Amino acid sequence: MNDALYEECKKSIYVVTREGKTMNRGRAVIHIFSAIGYGWTKLALIPPFIFFVDIGYIFVARNRSFFSKFLFTKERKLDDESS
Repeated sequence: MNDALYEECKKSIYVVTREGKTMNRGRAVIHIFSAIGYGWTKLALIPPFIFFVDIGYIFVARNRSFFSKFLFTKERKLDDESS
């Protein structure tokens, strides 16, 4: 990771695929959701929708402290830790 990418990662999420493709913001979130089994999220990559995904991402990213008060507040145990 170079210094420029490090600074950009402080501002938004980045995904680097095995093939070396780099995605950020809304596209990175959609890629993550698709990878964990929400394949229907790929529909958001269609040009009119990706614009709104990126706008939504920017809004949430700029208000992280506000949203963190309401989302992901409970600690979850992994299935492996139940034993």
